[in-house]
Amino acid sequence: MDIPSGEDAAHAATAAAAAGAPEKMAMTAPVIVRGGAGDGGAAAPGATAGSGADGGPPPGGYTMAFLLPAKYAAAAAAPTPTNPKVHLTDVPPRVVAVHKYSGNTTMNDCGGHVAGLYEALARDAVQTTGPWSLQRYNPPFSLPWTKTNEIHVPVDVPADVPADVPADGGAPAEGATAPAAVSA
Repeated sequence: MDIPSGEDAAHAATAAAAAGAPEKMAMTAPVIVRGGAGDGGAAAPGATAGSGADGGPPPGGYTMAFLLPAKYAAAAAAPTPTNPKVHLTDVPPRVVAVHKYSGNTTMNDCGGHVAGLYEALARDAVQTTGPWSLQRYNPPFSLPWTKTNEIHVPVDVPADVPADVPADGGAPAEGATAPAAVSA
């Protein structure tokens, strides 16, 4: 299906979704991984990669999510998934603390990065508001030192900090409004 570019793209995508027309989509980044059966990773300070006794996968496995292309302003505008295990969800905007690192990573081996981020948040008295997630930005065949990974932890924003301005005072992150996401 050909989707026009520019201003009409969102309207064409909405019409295609309403018509139930199949549409192929390119893979998007990041790939977002949360531990557990849809409940995210551990949210407590000092959290490790998984809630399993060895820091590995928690009972129930993982949830994987992908961001939909920007032409879909909401999950309702996207084509209906053909796989019943895939669910479209609108994700509300939120503020997250981020730890960025490179290399190969999995939910089983990112525990040190997760614990380090939680330790930094606790040291700075930042309140967390939800479970952490692992975000991977590169294809699996990329060379390890070129891979970008991030641990995201939702945090409470103090009343004196505008929600759309990063704590470092820089410009809001590109795409600061949360796009629709798909999870399987």
